[in-house]
Amino acid sequence: MKSNHQFFLLLAVLVIFSVSACGFNVTPNKSFEEVNCPQKPDYSQLKYWVAHPDKLDSADAVPVSEVHNEQQTAKADVFFLHPTMFWGKGGWNGDTEDEKLNKKIEKLPIRNQASIFNGAGRIFAPRYRQMVYGAFFEKDDPLSAKKAYVMAYSDLARAFEYYLEHDNNGRPIIIAGHSQGSAHGIHLLEDYFDGKPLQNQLVAAYIPGWPIKKDTFEVLTPCASPEETGCYASWCSYEWGATPKHPEGYSESESINPVTWKRDTVPSQKPQHKGTVMGGFDANYEAAVSAKVKQEGYLWVTRPKVKGNGVISSNNYHIADFNLFWMDVRENAQLRVEMFLKKSDKAIEE
Repeated sequence: MKSNHQFFLLLAVLVIFSVSACGFNVTPNKSFEEVNCPQKPDYSQLKYWVAHPDKLDSADAVPVSEVHNEQQTAKADVFFLHPTMFWGKGGWNGDTEDEKLNKKIEKLPIRNQASIFNGAGRIFAPRYRQMVYGAFFEKDDPLSAKKAYVMAYSDLARAFEYYLEHDNNGRPIIIAGHSQGSAHGIHLLEDYFDGKPLQNQLVAAYIPGWPIKKDTFEVLTPCASPEETGCYASWCSYEWGATPKHPEGYSESESINPVTWKRDTVPSQKPQHKGTVMGGFDANYEAAVSAKVKQEGYLWVTRPKVKGNGVISSNNYHIADFNLFWMDVRENAQLRVEMFLKKSDKAIEE
């Protein structure tokens, strides 16, 4: 694997979580080895999947009657990695047996983010021993933070291998995630897809909320058009006109405009925008934002004048990377699956 699993710490401190609130930067006062380790999830048991085609879950939800959960007839799969939701004291890694934490994951990222993809594929979202939020800022014991991160990734790698062995059956795959989930998604792409046979099954990867350096992958390339397959799409959203607190963290990073699905710096216009869905999850607001890729490696987005926009409490729109473009991502994922299947059918005919 080209990149190191431990590169995440510097990026996170400088870039992603500069929006953080001080009260959440909590880590244990003991080392990784001294803290009780949560039980390893067993992915042969359905309860360790926060979303799965064989259960009713929040990934089945839709915000408006015009869109439908199409997982039962889908010809592709989505492997979704949720962002950090473990904020509190008590450990370096979240416990997948923690019902309060599990409900929060179901209500927030699974309903608001994973559900985007229920029109494009069957959704598989594993519970995992996510690294505690405060570890992204850890200065006194960075080794424990790194070990916590590696534990989280090891769970997701095992879950992905279980999925490949028992559920995939050669089906096309979308990798999707956000924030910590995107960081792990990058490593899944490196370990299982980049220049490897499984790359032939990759529809696309949607991994916003984490800068991806241009030399991260050996073979995989960033998406350059709405129809391209076998590529990855990433963006980090900021208020139009804002400069990130640490812009150097985005240097040489790839970014796409999730309205036009191009990497150029031409701004999209509001009429092109397919729709924002906010936390109330009860409306789609079309033509709500304009967006522009900045050469510095991040995305400018106009503030949407919609119900629920209070969740965006600063000029860093990180928390809403998916919500701002909910319908745009949904329709694009459907398009890329369609194009992937057409290419596959043509290859068989030839």
